[in-house]
Amino acid sequence: MSVQLPRNYVLTYSREQIADVISRLSKEISDWTQSVRAETHVDVLAVPVLRGGLFFFADLVRQIDGSVEVSPARARAYHSETNALRNDGQVDLHLDEAVIRGRTVLLVDDICDSGVSL
Repeated sequence: MSVQLPRNYVLTYSREQIADVISRLSKEISDWTQSVRAETHVDVLAVPVLRGGLFFFADLVRQIDGSVEVSPARARAYHSETNALRNDGQVDLHLDEAVIRGRTVLLVDDICDSGVSL
C-alpha cells in the first residue's frame, strides 16, 4: 500500500526499513528478556511512554519471544494548547510506581527530541 505524503514532507524511512529494524530489535530484546527471566524468575516490565510511542511499541512487543508485562506511562513535556516545550523544564509523568519498583524495565518511547521527559 502506497501512502501519499504532503509535498512538504520528506520520507526518511520506508515501511519496510522500519519493519526490519523492529524485527532486529525484537530479537535482541527477546534474548535479553529471556536471560532476565532465567536469572530473576520475573518477567521484564515493558513500559511504553504514551501516546507517541504506542504503535511502535505494539509492533515491537508483538514480536518479542517470551513474556513481558506491560505497564504504560504517560509523559508530557509540552503545553497541550501550543505543543511547545514547557519552559519550566518540568515533565508531567504518570506511572504506577508500585508496579515498577524493583523490576527490570524496558522503557520504550517514540522520539527523544529534547531529552526532558527521559
